[in-house]
Amino acid sequence: MAKTTNHYETLGVKPDASPGEIKRAYRDRAKQVHPDKGGKQSDFEPVVRAYEVLGDPERRLLYDATGQDRQTPIETAVQQVLLQLFNQALAAEDDIPIVQTVREQIKAGKARFSEEIKNLKARKKKIEAKRKKVTSTGPVNIVHMVIDGELKSIASKIAQCERELEVGKACLTALKAYSEDWEPPQQFQYVVKFGGFNVTSSST
Repeated sequence: MAKTTNHYETLGVKPDASPGEIKRAYRDRAKQVHPDKGGKQSDFEPVVRAYEVLGDPERRLLYDATGQDRQTPIETAVQQVLLQLFNQALAAEDDIPIVQTVREQIKAGKARFSEEIKNLKARKKKIEAKRKKVTSTGPVNIVHMVIDGELKSIASKIAQCERELEVGKACLTALKAYSEDWEPPQQFQYVVKFGGFNVTSSST
């Protein structure tokens, strides 16, 4: 079985390579395998693909966090979310308004993601301050290595939450096209998922 090569290996750089290092590596590698220089198209295409992902900060964060090298188009993501939430609302034991239920859950999910981003940014600021306080006379500052890894993880999480907010906003826009006639009972309660969160809401 052939070994799967990731984008960093394709360009010959380490996962912590700087944007400048990635750009230089791409140029060098592209010159070596470009079809106009005697290379093969099958060797050149992975190099281009690797740079398309690693050269874009947001796509690189997603790739580092999930291994995926492309985002689901926003329209597809909206459709997937609405399909899931409409199905969950329809399957609820109580008689609940489907459109209103989904709309409120998306709003609640957006609020949770906004709060998560706020907490992540506060955490980022705190450990950045700690990084500045730690110095080392040795060849490697291990504390900085640990903190830099944490900062990278935080950046990935923030990017993911911001993506979920974008999808949530687009979902609310899509829901404006829907209307529903519904007479509520005295009280209803429901729990559905949005973006990995369980959110319980009730209305009277």
